[in-house]
Amino acid sequence: MDFWDTLFGAKESPLHGAAARGDLAKAQRLLERNPGLVLSKDKNSQTPLHRAAANGRKEVAELLLANKAEVNAVDNRRETPLHVTACAGHRAVAELLLANGAEVGGKDNESRTPLHGAALCGRKEVVELLLANGAEVNAQDHAGMTPLLWAAFAGRTEVAALLLVSRADVNARGFWGMTPLHFAVRRGCGELVELLVANNAQVNGVNNNSETPLHRAARSGSKGVVKLLLASGADVNTRDYDSRTALDLAAENHHYDVAAMLRQHGGRE
Repeated sequence: MDFWDTLFGAKESPLHGAAARGDLAKAQRLLERNPGLVLSKDKNSQTPLHRAAANGRKEVAELLLANKAEVNAVDNRRETPLHVTACAGHRAVAELLLANGAEVGGKDNESRTPLHGAALCGRKEVVELLLANGAEVNAQDHAGMTPLLWAAFAGRTEVAALLLVSRADVNARGFWGMTPLHFAVRRGCGELVELLVANNAQVNGVNNNSETPLHRAARSGSKGVVKLLLASGADVNTRDYDSRTALDLAAENHHYDVAAMLRQHGGRE
């Protein structure tokens, strides 16, 4: 336990609260009295700079950095201020942190970079900034998830488009062996499915259960997505790990309109 933990009982210092609220005047007074507060940590090991970054408080962040705040300080999750501001979508603060030496590729406990968080949270402007500053577009976390996989997982079509322009791997595999197309289908996001297919996603790629995107779409009853996949060359009779076709899954889940469409395209049970 450090000095400030001892003083405040492992809770946050007054500077944490001022930073979160954007109270510049109070932050200045606190630092004048106790300059060391800039390095204080709360119960989650977050510094005042983390709090300012998470809440988009640029002026306070500038003050903290001018008073020797650690730009790459990590909390209990090994997230830096850039991680938290990227996920929150505060581009101006992210620019400030990068200008002051923030590591664009820093990894948290799950090996996720700020780009992973920005992609998952749909923060397009921050994604653009991070990529412009050298972020690795195909960085993998512990689960093998890339920023594009997280964008697809969350249905972030605009972010996915930006990542693809920056040469993201459209057929990367994450947890369960899922590709971005599997995740887009799982979300029932037709626009994202179209985007991925247009960028050479493998329409018949299989996950760890030997499921194709068509299997997933049929299971969930996403008629529009099933139609898109069939038009893009999906194999209607591929069988999964349990030897089920897309038609089997549509019928089992009472998606009779989808089952009828699959039969029209030669689907078999």
